[in-house]
Amino acid sequence: MGTEKEDKELERKARIFALFGDPNRLRILDLLVRKKRMNVSEISEGIGMSIACTSHHLQLLKDQEVVGATKEGNSVYYEVEKDPLLKQLLSLLK
Repeated sequence: MGTEKEDKELERKARIFALFGDPNRLRILDLLVRKKRMNVSEISEGIGMSIACTSHHLQLLKDQEVVGATKEGNSVYYEVEKDPLLKQLLSLLK
């Protein structure tokens, strides 16, 4: 067993891997990798899923800091976070 910090990092990685196990979230991430920055309507349209369902998946990704969100006016724009682990995992989507 590692230190508390090491254990927390392993738990974080496990949660990220679990997020990558869902095809819909992979579609969202693939789209964001290609387009860089989009709002929920654009993402929803791009993957052919309802806004409500897309929002749910985005919230899960945001909760684990896989995507970041920036509010501009009435829209929230999402983009993939800059994280070495995410960069490696997302390279598998190419």
